[in-house]
Amino acid sequence: MSSDPASRAGAILEIDLGGIVANWRLLAQKAAPAICAAVVKANAYGLGAAAVARALTAAGCRLFFVATLDEAIVLREAIDDTAEIAVLNGPLPGTAAALPWDSGIATPYAGSLVINCCWWRGITRPVGCGGMAGRC
Repeated sequence: MSSDPASRAGAILEIDLGGIVANWRLLAQKAAPAICAAVVKANAYGLGAAAVARALTAAGCRLFFVATLDEAIVLREAIDDTAEIAVLNGPLPGTAAALPWDSGIATPYAGSLVINCCWWRGITRPVGCGGMAGRC
């Protein structure tokens, strides 16, 4: 038996980064003047978030969406600081103050209306977001 896993696989998946970039460029052109982002949560849906994001960053993509802060931390290590990473899930209630939102790693996004309200008002580290709904 061969030690090469590919020789035992029923199929081989080849990731066409050039095709992903071409698709993003087409969407970016059609979306202009709006910003065209890339959603790379769940390891870019199994395609490899780091490789996909590096290719898209090189092509000009400057906004990436991930699901969790942990995904953002991993992605930040793979791409340069000029790209923005937005975390779709936002912080869990009561955890916002402990998260590194001001570190440049990522920005919370639409986790709740309260988080959005806090960001619109310049509160970059909302404490106890669940209780801020009436004050935000």
